[in-house]
Amino acid sequence: VVGDTPWSLITAITKAEAETYLEDRRQRGFNAIIVNIIEHFYNGPATRDGHEPFAKSGGTFDFSRPNELYFQHVDYVLNLARAKGMLVLLTPAYLGSAGGVEGWWPEMNTALNTEAVMEGYGRFLGARYKAYDNILWVMGGDWYGAESLPKTRAIVRGLQATDQPRLFTAHNARQSSALDTYAAEAWLSVNTTYSDCDYSPSRLKEDYQGTRVMPFVYFEGRYENEGASNACLRSQAYWPVLMGAFGSFFGNTPIWLFNPGWVPALDSTGARGMTHYGRLFGSRAWSKLVPDYTGTFLVTGRGSFGADYAASAVTSDGATGIVYTPTQRALT
Repeated sequence: VVGDTPWSLITAITKAEAETYLEDRRQRGFNAIIVNIIEHFYNGPATRDGHEPFAKSGGTFDFSRPNELYFQHVDYVLNLARAKGMLVLLTPAYLGSAGGVEGWWPEMNTALNTEAVMEGYGRFLGARYKAYDNILWVMGGDWYGAESLPKTRAIVRGLQATDQPRLFTAHNARQSSALDTYAAEAWLSVNTTYSDCDYSPSRLKEDYQGTRVMPFVYFEGRYENEGASNACLRSQAYWPVLMGAFGSFFGNTPIWLFNPGWVPALDSTGARGMTHYGRLFGSRAWSKLVPDYTGTFLVTGRGSFGADYAASAVTSDGATGIVYTPTQRALT
């Protein structure tokens, strides 16, 4: 995975601008994106054409009353992504940080949007997108609360009742992987690592060596222009593949919410770095890489499990060894 995080792609920009964004990413080697199918707060909930995702009942969005014109726009964007070879990690109802107003939990946590309603919403999505082969469903969204689990399960039930067999993952708060809270859920098939440059190496090792074996991806870290240095951005790309993950997602402000200035930001330092990352691992048998946690390959120079950690891996056939070090140092 060479991933980007255009969370507000559905609502924030026009069809023509979506084409501009996706074609730029395709040419740079990106092959996966994370998107909210419905956006509650950031440049939402309506599309640029003014279509909201649901009708309202008593001032609350009613998940049992989807707006056909809104979802026709979703169809268009997903088809664009599919045509450009993009895997879409699609969030049916992003819950929001701490279950707050950024996400849909306040709307879901009402007497109107019951478990039956949420299951019906899942059935609607599953039936509508069952022919799309480029979707991986993402449950949750920057938060996990025990109170949200019944309605999360209801959406999954609906999706599984009408969709083709599909992969599911989940997104929690920072420093929390999907398996930390959803390990008992039979639908969970892909794990996620959500961390930053100080703790990513230790989090990645935990996810690789967990008792439940599951493929995992670096879902989110620090974003460009939100406190991540260039070394941090590179590390968040290279560490995961060398430490057992199947790829990494990059984030940039203003791109994730498509605020003014997003077009020139397409050519950011971080985006260029993701192209190099993708080309390097694409040129090698990356899926055969086995993390070198024992120090058999990289004998000295590894450092501690923090921002300066040097990660190493060797392919199972011994043909390729790769070391990534965030800073220049002596390596043995």
